[in-house]
Amino acid sequence: WLIGESAADLGRALHQEGELGRVATLMREGLLAFTEFRNLVEIHASLADLTLVALVADQPMRAAQLLGVARTFPTHTGRADMIARAVTYTHSRIGEAVFATEAEAGGRLAWHDVLAEIDALVEAAFDATTAPPPTPTPACGLSRREIEVLQVVAEGYSSREIAETLFLSERTVETHIFHIYNKLNVSSRAAATAHAIRLGLL
Repeated sequence: WLIGESAADLGRALHQEGELGRVATLMREGLLAFTEFRNLVEIHASLADLTLVALVADQPMRAAQLLGVARTFPTHTGRADMIARAVTYTHSRIGEAVFATEAEAGGRLAWHDVLAEIDALVEAAFDATTAPPPTPTPACGLSRREIEVLQVVAEGYSSREIAETLFLSERTVETHIFHIYNKLNVSSRAAATAHAIRLGLL
């Protein structure tokens, strides 16, 4: 039990540092420990955490399947809001129809197939951790992720709210905003938003 709790807590802490491979490994270890004790609520929490890893690692289809698996367990009340945001964000990435299909498929997976999906996610998370930065787009050199951050900045969200919406750490959001300011040669969120509107990014 303590191994499961410790692995899950450490994984959540490392998530803030962007170490996706280690995060996924620890979350998997926690999940296996909770499975051994048949703690269904903590299994749900672990699946929710792994869903976040999938989204940050740009694996929305796998995230949809994990959300489908999570639905088959009693809801951990501390993860309910996060699950709702994950569903909304995954809808925006793959569409509601595809999401429904993948989530339904996930809910029907045998447990050994669920673990195989999580193993594949761990591998993908390590790849995402070590991958080079995405190639800048022609839009003033902003990357796809920076454009996503800018779009949410334009809606008046705080850094913490942006982090929750895009499933990033607050520190990562601040880094993206710093790069956006430099690339757009601005010094405020209002100026960045106005510049983006003129460029047709919003």
